[in-house]
Amino acid sequence: KGAALVCVSDNDYTELEYVIGSKYVVWVDKDKKVTKIISSEIISSSDKTKLDEFENYLSENHEIASQYDGYEYDIKREKNKVTSRVEIDYSKFDLQKFDEENDSVNSSDINLTLDSVEKKYVSLGAKCTRK
Repeated sequence: KGAALVCVSDNDYTELEYVIGSKYVVWVDKDKKVTKIISSEIISSSDKTKLDEFENYLSENHEIASQYDGYEYDIKREKNKVTSRVEIDYSKFDLQKFDEENDSVNSSDINLTLDSVEKKYVSLGAKCTRK
């Protein structure tokens, strides 16, 4: 409730034997600065090795960010699926400090606005709807 933006994408990589479905829900303040993002991903594959790789990759990446306040994640493995849910509360998460301490972050992502987040998700192939 109260979200400003919802983006979804479905990527079928049949030739690589997996499918990824993603949903991003974004909340902003009155100045259109991002205050919270909840993302969900479902990766489906009949290839156990691929699911192992995705599960390990997601766990390693989210473990680094979870050391900072306001970042929570949950990864589950069920049959032929790995699901990931991430919630970032930007009123608590120190994006500046995270950027300084992690090479994988692009400094241009520091000032998250509704427009910049929507542009990023669309560039990744998502379809977005403003609320």
